[in-house]
Amino acid sequence: MEKFSLFDFLAFVVPGGTLVLVVYFLFKQYIPPECLLNKLDLAILILPILFLSFILGHSISWVGTKIENIVGNKKMYFDLIQKSKSFHLYVKQYFPDFAHLITNEENKKQPEVKWQIKRAKRLIERVDDFLGLQDMNKVASSLLSQYAFFRNAVAVFVFLLPFFLLKSILMFHASCFEAGVFYIICFIVSILLSVASCLLMNHRNYVRIIVLLRNFEMYFLINSIKNNASHDTSKPKN
Repeated sequence: MEKFSLFDFLAFVVPGGTLVLVVYFLFKQYIPPECLLNKLDLAILILPILFLSFILGHSISWVGTKIENIVGNKKMYFDLIQKSKSFHLYVKQYFPDFAHLITNEENKKQPEVKWQIKRAKRLIERVDDFLGLQDMNKVASSLLSQYAFFRNAVAVFVFLLPFFLLKSILMFHASCFEAGVFYIICFIVSILLSVASCLLMNHRNYVRIIVLLRNFEMYFLINSIKNNASHDTSKPKN
């Protein structure tokens, strides 16, 4: 059984927990006093909250992926692969089924084609898997956790928008104008944070891909040096 990782915490628990807690405190006053939830100690609720956060976090991740498909930089994978010329040599040798991404001139003229972008993304995943087997993807794994966190943060802030709007309407209806304005501000801040998270998501993913491509090339360069050194030492001395 795999251990609970930093990726699981950042990608699922933190976004899910944030949504649960914010919604709870927004509408806590509407929970009847006799409700069992108000009578339980916080220490007892920690484990159920973590469990709910983890489950909800997976739903948020699914929504975040759908949002990324709309606002994410999908051409990033293909563009970075095209720019890394030395990477091309290793792809042709070790991943020949993806060689068309870098050899087909028609592909280079049409980087917007959906199937081509998906194939480029799949190639990066294969490189990530390969480096994982060589224990050379620790930095990329950390960047993947950050990328997933910001991707899901976009979904969290989008989810919070209707709750802040509803809360502001309830406050204005109750003649609590200052509170209503406060939640309108929260609504606007959530929009700004969702945009910022989207930019950070694309940036973390961009850096992650560059690190993967660099480490992939470094792996073969190191092996080439080792092989040359081994070949030189195996030669008989005159």
